[in-house]
Amino acid sequence: MNPLKPFEISFSSLNQGLHTYNFEIDNSLLTHFEQDFEEAQFDCKLDLDKRSTLINLHFSINGKIKIDCDRCMESIFLPLESENLMVIKFDERERQEEDILYLDFNATSVNVGSLIYEFIMLSIPLRKVKDCESENYKDCNQKILDYLDNQKIEEIDQEEKKENPLASALKDINITFNKK
Repeated sequence: MNPLKPFEISFSSLNQGLHTYNFEIDNSLLTHFEQDFEEAQFDCKLDLDKRSTLINLHFSINGKIKIDCDRCMESIFLPLESENLMVIKFDERERQEEDILYLDFNATSVNVGSLIYEFIMLSIPLRKVKDCESENYKDCNQKILDYLDNQKIEEIDQEEKKENPLASALKDINITFNKK
């Protein structure tokens, strides 16, 4: 079964105005685009506002993804939220710009699965860490956190012990000023 089929929206039969769609997203959508996560659970609310010459799409995505923490390397559920807008316009040539999707004048439907996938991927932060301190490190690998704390202490001690050779040389200079 095509995992993008549930995300197909036929807008030609819709009346002008606001229409709401709800989607549940799991690993099947992400693996279709060759992203393999241990587990993913998202709810997407799509508000489609059909007008005479264009369609406004407002995506509200909330959920969590199981991913390795960059701090302690333990698998954690990282909460994600995303609010995105997309405008569909009609043109002779289909293309996509930053926030505008151009469809052919004869198009009767749009598949929003790839858009939802892109919005989820863009909501994953570069530094994947969870606020472990507020949860008393219950999901964290305590051995790695202890090791990192010890490394920080050792680095600070080594920096304090290092003496700057220029500063040492300046201490030996004895400068006197003659007042006339």
